[in-house]
Amino acid sequence: ETSSYIVIPVIYLQVDYFQKFYSSIKPEIFTPFEKKKFCLFVSRIDTQPAKNLLKKMSSIGECIHIKDPKFDILRNKSCYHDITLLNIFNQFKFICCFENSIQNGYITEKIFNVFFARAIPIYYGPPDKYRYFNKDSFIEITDTVSEISFQQIQNLNKNEHLYTEFLKTPMINKDFDNENYIKKSQDFIDKLKIR
Repeated sequence: ETSSYIVIPVIYLQVDYFQKFYSSIKPEIFTPFEKKKFCLFVSRIDTQPAKNLLKKMSSIGECIHIKDPKFDILRNKSCYHDITLLNIFNQFKFICCFENSIQNGYITEKIFNVFFARAIPIYYGPPDKYRYFNKDSFIEITDTVSEISFQQIQNLNKNEHLYTEFLKTPMINKDFDNENYIKKSQDFIDKLKIR
């Protein structure tokens, strides 16, 4: 904060939006567990972590990329929680989403879309992701795919009860501190009005 501006991290707004609208933003069509396809990749697959994951995931089940022509319906849709996107995501058990930049605080709509779609994110994100997200609400991918994550994916893929329970996990870290950004912003605006 300076005398002329205040900076609010976008992730604070995203988390706030998510918490307010999670119960109302959801797919229109819910795919039963036994009819769900295995895995959808929604990020670039030319990075080493993505290549490693694709190779491992393909040994469990079919992996499809969002650029597949069957998803051309998304071409002119918003990437921000569009209902068509959420309906497609809900057809899959797992959505692999990787941030384009791995920097503290850099979190885009990708993981939120998966949460809204009621699917399990397999997520490659910033080092400080646990500041915002509950570590048990997604499967973390790092530069190498751990055997623990791989075993967890196999178990969730086969077991509807485990899968359903995983989806019930709170997504946002219970200790997340948004630094009371709304009040700070309002106080700042009020100070500007007085000037």
